[in-house]
Amino acid sequence: MRAANLLWLGVTAAVAFGVFLVAYEVRQLEEKRDQIHSNIADAGRAVHVLRAEWSYLNSPHRLDALAQRHLDLGPLQGSQMIAIEDLPSRNAVLPAPRFDAMLSSAGVEP
Repeated sequence: MRAANLLWLGVTAAVAFGVFLVAYEVRQLEEKRDQIHSNIADAGRAVHVLRAEWSYLNSPHRLDALAQRHLDLGPLQGSQMIAIEDLPSRNAVLPAPRFDAMLSSAGVEP
């Protein structure tokens, strides 16, 4: 009778230890899940802020003011336009760049 009691005590202790390990692992996984949910919420807030910032940066009034302040643009003049026939063809051979002129202007001897 004593051996059976010791056997059941051992089985009970092993099961209790197993339940403790499972509970500990579940707690760790829940903490990891909560951290992931927190990261997702933080990323969502960051995306919201970035979308608002993008909307502000691309507002037409702001871009127009920046263009007027930093670009020297004006209406097109008739002399700036050419006929499409005056454009070089895609197969036209363009002159090769003059690297020796670029090097000498940079102070390097060819």
